Order: sequence, then C-alpha cells, then structure tokens
Amino acid sequence: MTGGDDADSRHIVITGGNRGIGYALVGALSSRGDPVTFTARNYDRGAAALSRLRRENPRAQLSLELCDLTSVESIKSFARKLVAEKRLVHTLVHNAGVLRAPGERQLTASGIEITLATNALGPALLTTALLPALAAAPASRVLIL
Repeated sequence: MTGGDDADSRHIVITGGNRGIGYALVGALSSRGDPVTFTARNYDRGAAALSRLRRENPRAQLSLELCDLTSVESIKSFARKLVAEKRLVHTLVHNAGVLRAPGERQLTASGIEITLATNALGPALLTTALLPALAAAPASRVLIL
C-alpha cells in the first residue's frame, strides 16, 4: 500500500466530515498538509462541504466519499474502494454520530436502531473493513469522538 506524495504526510479518514466537529477537523488537519478523506452520507451536503473547504484552503488534499454508517453495504463499499486504491490509513476518526430524543426510535433498513448502528456498530464494521489499510500504515490510530 502506498501513502501520499510526501513521505511525512499522513492520510486521515474522518467520518461525518461535512458539518460540525467533523468539518472543523477536516479543515484543521488538511491545513497541516495531510491528505484527508472525509465521508458524508448525503452527496449534496458532502459536495457543498468539499467546495467550502477547498475555498478556505485551495492547497488542501481533500477527497469526499459517501459512507452511511447505518448501511452495511455502504460501509463495505467505501472500505473496499479505499483498500483497492492501496491507500494507507494512518488515522481513522469516527466522528459521525446521531442523537435521537427519547421516544424517537427509528430503525435502519435492516431493522437496527439508527443510534446504535451509527454510533457503535457502523464504526466497528468500518474499522474492521479498513484493517488492511490501517495495518499497512506505520503507527496507525483509530479515534472515536
């Protein structure tokens, strides 16, 4: 697996990078020169965030990928793509999350409660699916916000 153009650059993957804390992380980490891949579950919102981020820092090495942490197929598809591209993942930041008010129970298409799928099961599956890219990177890290 290969890294970025610069031997010192560290490829960072951030889930839910299109708004809030994730958006701020993408901006801050990409401004250091590290290549950052961020995910969004909605293409239009992700593309809008990517456009804003590129205006804020035209030199940033950014890429947007779709990944819905409530969907096993979406997670596996994203991970297969990254692994197939032979991209090292030095840091995986699990930022995407949901918080539903009590009584607002919502299920995924496969019948799993959305909060559980997004905040726990999806990140666990994504980490497992990205193990080849994480294991190939020296001193890789997985962070959960």
